[in-house]
Amino acid sequence: MLNGDAFIEEQESPLTMTTISSRGRVLVVDDEAACCLALEMLLTDEGFQVDVAHDGAQALERMAESPPDVLLSDIRMPGMDGLALLRAVRATGDLPVILMSADSGVDDAELRRMGATGYVVKPLDFDDVIRAIDDALVGRPPPG
Repeated sequence: MLNGDAFIEEQESPLTMTTISSRGRVLVVDDEAACCLALEMLLTDEGFQVDVAHDGAQALERMAESPPDVLLSDIRMPGMDGLALLRAVRATGDLPVILMSADSGVDDAELRRMGATGYVVKPLDFDDVIRAIDDALVGRPPPG
């Protein structure tokens, strides 16, 4: 103890450590911080490198700084939503985009026509998320 304060040993967070052998880089885009944190923890545990953005505009900035292998985005967000982000991504390339929504009325076939690679329903089943990301990476060059 120092001056009555508890001594806390500093450790590097596993979420900020670079993974030596990565399954790929995923950019998670969601305005809900809890969802971002849960996905960041899950995907990091599964061997992915993870970056987070809280809206579409921030996602585009992150993509310019460090291009991901897969984009995992909520549809409904303030500002630039997931559909506008999908259109922006499609205008510049073929990055796999997986969309998420709590709205069960979303038409998966329509999202695919718009260029989405996949779609997962909230509340998220983490196995479905991992499967969608793995499916999106099939046939793409290995990360790195």
